[in-house]
Formats: sequence, C-alpha cells, structure tokens
Amino acid sequence: MRPVEVQWRFFSLEEVNKGDKTVDWEAGRSAPVLRVLALVRRQHGHDAVDRLYDALGQARFVRNEELSNPAVVEEALASVGLDRGLRAAALADASTREEVLREHYGVVEHMEAFGVPTLVLDGGQGPGIFGPVINPVPRGEEAGQLWDHLAWLMRQPGFYEIKRTRPQPRH
Repeated sequence: MRPVEVQWRFFSLEEVNKGDKTVDWEAGRSAPVLRVLALVRRQHGHDAVDRLYDALGQARFVRNEELSNPAVVEEALASVGLDRGLRAAALADASTREEVLREHYGVVEHMEAFGVPTLVLDGGQGPGIFGPVINPVPRGEEAGQLWDHLAWLMRQPGFYEIKRTRPQPRH
C-alpha cells in the first residue's frame, strides 16, 4: 500500500532476557531461527527473510507450532520456496551466530532497540520505536493509513511512547 523498503536487522529477546543463563544457539527457543534467517538473508536477500519471517509467524502464532521444532522451521522454508537444508546449514555455520550477535548488539547500541518489533525509519538512520503491537493486523488502505500516521508520529522529536492495556479474554 506504500513504497516501504524493509532491511532486516536481527534482535534476540533470548539474549536480552538471558540473565545469568546461556542462550542455546543450537536448540533454543528462537536463537537458532535467527541463525537460519541470517543465512537466508545472506543467500537470498531481505525479501526472502520477509517471506520466511511471515511463514514462521503463521506457524507460531496462527497454528501454535513451536519454532524450536526443526520440522516446523524446515516446513516454513519449503513453504516460501527455500531449501529445507538451510536450517541445518545455518546451524553448522558458526558465522551465523556471530552475525546475529554482532547485529543484535549493534541495534541495541546504535538504534536503542529493546524489544520486537523495533522499527527504524530512513534507511536505519531515522528515529526508531518499539511497536506497533496490533491485533488484528489491518489490511489494504487501512494498513497504509496506519503506516502514514505511525511514520509521522515516529518523526516527532518529542514522541516516546503510547500504550494501553490489552483486553482480557473471557472464560
């Protein structure tokens, strides 16, 4: 709906929340998936990361599948036309872990990211903000209008945060 160019940078909530624990970069909850995304970006570009991220989101949040399950990640790869073997290749390549960590600490330091999603405008040079967290996701022109308003708000130098409580499900 709007001409938006997405350049993915990696941020690990597991790394942020690890405390005195060690992140499992081989079989953890999401860290291995970040490694797969890094290899996909390296070999196929940002558009492929976008497609895979969407497929992984569908698996996790629509079908309630665990991303720590190798078959779930491999099926997501296949569903977007990528080789299932990219998962194993990413975990066999130590540079994917180094790339994710380097990028994670770069976005924390330079873009002040602290959560996901963090959006940064203007090719990574502009203002960044956590969010938006939206459910249900708007479609069509409604999504375009949301982007227009959000981008305008993010560029206001005095804007920092907006939040409200989520409705509680009825039992």
